[in-house]
Amino acid sequence: MSRGAYEVPKDYAEVWIEFWEPTKRWVRAKGVPEWDVEDVAQDVLAKFMEKNGLEFYDPHKMFDTGEHTQRIPGARMRRGTFTGYMRAFVNVYCLNYRDK
Repeated sequence: MSRGAYEVPKDYAEVWIEFWEPTKRWVRAKGVPEWDVEDVAQDVLAKFMEKNGLEFYDPHKMFDTGEHTQRIPGARMRRGTFTGYMRAFVNVYCLNYRDK
């Protein structure tokens, strides 16, 4: 099942199916011990559902990439992808996990 970069999954089952492996990868990259990776990834996705994460994603929100060029002065703006939104959610969760 392949989505476009800005398409939002239709429900939490689709989020779970599409983002289980990436969530484990992102959790692992945040330094969570290997024996906790699956538990933390499961907690992340459960918390995402609990917080109604799909409801708060805005595919039209623009972000400053911080890239400035001489040809085009000023900030380079781009739309945020759902994958980026999920990754940010994982990053925040993992920060709180490590602080415990």
